[in-house]
Amino acid sequence: MILFFSAVLVGLVLTAAVRYICLRWQILDVPNTRSGHGEPTPTLGGVALIVGFWVVVGLHLVLDMPLPDHIRGLLWASLILCFLIRDEFREMGRLQKLGVQVLAAFAMFWGGVVLESITLGSHVYEFGVFGVVVTVFVLVLLQNLYNFMDGLDGFAASEGVLVSGALVAVFWTQAPSLATLFLGVCGVTLGFWIWNKPSARIFLGDVGAHFLPLCFAMGGIQSESMGIVPFEIVILPLGAFLFDSIYTLLRRLMRGENITIAHRFHLYQRLQFLGWTPWAINGIYALCTVLFSGCVLFWHFDWGVVGDTFLGMAMVLIGLGTIYVEQRFAMVDRSEQ
Repeated sequence: MILFFSAVLVGLVLTAAVRYICLRWQILDVPNTRSGHGEPTPTLGGVALIVGFWVVVGLHLVLDMPLPDHIRGLLWASLILCFLIRDEFREMGRLQKLGVQVLAAFAMFWGGVVLESITLGSHVYEFGVFGVVVTVFVLVLLQNLYNFMDGLDGFAASEGVLVSGALVAVFWTQAPSLATLFLGVCGVTLGFWIWNKPSARIFLGDVGAHFLPLCFAMGGIQSESMGIVPFEIVILPLGAFLFDSIYTLLRRLMRGENITIAHRFHLYQRLQFLGWTPWAINGIYALCTVLFSGCVLFWHFDWGVVGDTFLGMAMVLIGLGTIYVEQRFAMVDRSEQ
């Protein structure tokens, strides 16, 4: 537990330092029509997250604790993601951001993080020479889907804390190196969350919102290659975030909208429009994440029926929530006609 509490302290202190620098140099996120906040707020919190993570990795070495294979790929990727800092000063184009995402994904691949196969039920599907294409596609996709959800105080950070905490439990007995790594991720993210919780005093920014999904993807890919837990099961705790992103994307495509243009039509954003507080929205998504995480844990420890129950509860909660949002907005649309 020394590692965890040290990581929380590192995240807390570094976030405070970055916030001070942002205030001193006026590196602020100024509200616009798409914003969920009302006042200029320091950003670049993701820099504190990444630096804190690598400080904790150094602590692993000092304490002679194991580190996962191919972690150098995550190091190179995190350095590349720092190019996204430019977006906080001058808005980057969509292709420029995509270029950074692809480069970060290739850095992970070059560092040995390769999704060579995927296990679905009792079948293992090998990707062969297409492994690089699948790996880069998955890593870029997860970066975007997670980043889409970083638009509410404490939202992406609380998801990072809960998901990494679940992965600690999943890997604890069979992959100690992954377990201690995610213990560090959980601690540093929790330290950041203390500053980022509603009402946020600093934002995560693109750097951090791209880094966290790469951490989770690395854990899933290594777990798949080690034969511990299939990749898609490791990613399942992200179910609420992934559903919101994918559902919103498909909904906009079906409505003929330009999906490359920024918007405020995610389910969580529409809940905020309906009057839900950031704490309430954080809470309902956290509950879904806990249910998905419980499902993974019970499946992993051969309590399949309980795991299925948790999965069913999560899916029912998401389904009812989606119906609620769509019906409420249908009523709003009718009242405006």
